Amino acid sequence: MPDALQVKAEYVDSPEKRNSYTVGIVGYSKEGLSYALAFATAGYTVKYTDRDQYALNRIAKGATMLFSNAAEAKLKTLAKTGRITVINDLEKTVSGSNVIVIAIPLKFDEKGFFDDSEVKNVCKQIGTSLRKGSLVIYGCITGVGFIESTVKRPIEDTSSLKTGEDYGLAYCISETKDWTEETAEASQFYVAAYEKRSLQSAATFMETLTKKEVKLLPDLQTAELAILFMAAHKDVSMALTNELSAFCEKTGQDYYSIIEYSGKHENSTYPTLHTDENRNVIHLLMAAAENAGVKLRLLEAARQTNELMVKRALTLVKEALDECGKSLRRAKVSVIGMVTSESASHTLVKMLEAKGAKVSIYETRTTASQNIDFTGSYAKTVYEAAESADCIVLVTGRDWAKRLNLRKLHTIMKMPAAIVDLTASLEQDRVEKAEFIYRSLGRGNRRK
Repeated sequence: MPDALQVKAEYVDSPEKRNSYTVGIVGYSKEGLSYALAFATAGYTVKYTDRDQYALNRIAKGATMLFSNAAEAKLKTLAKTGRITVINDLEKTVSGSNVIVIAIPLKFDEKGFFDDSEVKNVCKQIGTSLRKGSLVIYGCITGVGFIESTVKRPIEDTSSLKTGEDYGLAYCISETKDWTEETAEASQFYVAAYEKRSLQSAATFMETLTKKEVKLLPDLQTAELAILFMAAHKDVSMALTNELSAFCEKTGQDYYSIIEYSGKHENSTYPTLHTDENRNVIHLLMAAAENAGVKLRLLEAARQTNELMVKRALTLVKEALDECGKSLRRAKVSVIGMVTSESASHTLVKMLEAKGAKVSIYETRTTASQNIDFTGSYAKTVYEAAESADCIVLVTGRDWAKRLNLRKLHTIMKMPAAIVDLTASLEQDRVEKAEFIYRSLGRGNRRK
């Protein structure tokens, strides 16, 4: 079996050559699946392991509920053709792989405190099976000092191997959230390592997954902080966008038009319900700051602003129904888009039900399992969901939403009816011309 620490660019410059290297992915997560898709598509042999057999079965079926339909179909094809093998055996996966990617995110409670025990225990098990010459990569966003304390030490404690001498240790993060072959090739990878040889090895493998140059960071702690800082910048920018869009809603203006005319369109984000992806990352940075005796006030304020977006979406639904002359209580509300467990969309669904609404969901991913916690029903099509509905709420998706047949919706919904567009997919004039009450993040009510 090839030594991962001795890899050179010419050893992996074609899919045929990469096939001699086996990459073991440990942990069922969006990060792990992204790495599995990327490595398998590039030509590597991929073994995927997790202690949850049900999760492994979902991978084999291409029904993970974490990606678009296209990505799920690709995953299913790679599993069917043997490019990705799912195996409920950590020891065999580790001992039979040149590169081991640990893709187990930290667990967080409701207050933002994290638990690293699962990662630590898995690393102890990895140490018992790790071969000399292997490269271990931690592939999820983490806190300051985590790689040293939670990955390196447990592996060394249970193995006879020394980090940097007998095996390599690296930290790799990609900025891409939703995997497609196009986004994978354009992904920006950030790589840091325990020492120079591990860095060169990790960079060589990552460079085969993207057409972009891999960004090398000087050490693990710099990388840990750099990723957290990027998330902080994003969260503050998102909060500013969400506040400016709230101003536009109250003053009857269109945030999107204003941003375009201000010349800031390309560098701006859209207001969004889905601010939860940054929540835990921000908690990691704030915890590190607290340990250093620093208070990140701007970041705290930004997080508070972003956490209010679900309540704001609920208010838009209530206002739209009020204008229809209807109450949220006992109204039939159809939620259209990706609704995953514990996501912002799921929180909105639970809040709607708590207010007495009868909720139906049309899940736009054909592979999605219908297993979130709510008392309503699922629909097989968007128009089935809209049947006799008082309000439609678009929570994700832009392209498919633009194809909605508003005339058909007008005939099957309980008019007067409302469309609440949390994705800014629909043209306000078009919706109102079709005689619907319209509400959207960032767009004010022009009927006042």
